[in-house]
Amino acid sequence: MSFLRYPKYKVSGVEWLGEVPAHWEVVKVRWLCEIKKRIVGELGFDVLSITQKGIRVKDTESNDGQLSMDYTKYQLVEVGDFAMNHMDLLTGYVDLSSIVGVTSPDYRVFSIRDPSVCHPKYVLYLLQNGYLNKVFFAFGQGSSQLGRWRLPTDQFNDFWFPLPSPEEQ
Repeated sequence: MSFLRYPKYKVSGVEWLGEVPAHWEVVKVRWLCEIKKRIVGELGFDVLSITQKGIRVKDTESNDGQLSMDYTKYQLVEVGDFAMNHMDLLTGYVDLSSIVGVTSPDYRVFSIRDPSVCHPKYVLYLLQNGYLNKVFFAFGQGSSQLGRWRLPTDQFNDFWFPLPSPEEQ
């Protein structure tokens, strides 16, 4: 796939990003997204898994995979929220939820601060490419040999993204 070249570029100041079209901004994730931590405190919600094929409702009756003793301590994911398994940059992933449910309190749930400035599908594209191309890997911490190479909250919030106009997004 090839893209049209823009007439003028500028240095982004971000090593992994390189040059960006001159009229684009480069902003930190913290200015685009707001992390939410809403512990539900009750049962009755679908339990969501964040897979590399997207967010799925987990079958808690089958006893497959990891199960919790107390889903009341899970955090709420609403339609339009992002849910991110930032605990494993090798096999984790991120998706935009189309369903209401709960996910692990250890995962990261966040939303776009102002959809008129930044389209959620654009951010999803950037985040999923961050996983697929291992861009986040350089910013991770932990033990990659044990499959726990995580993206800490500060690194996530301070991560730089290119920001074209909403029309270009």
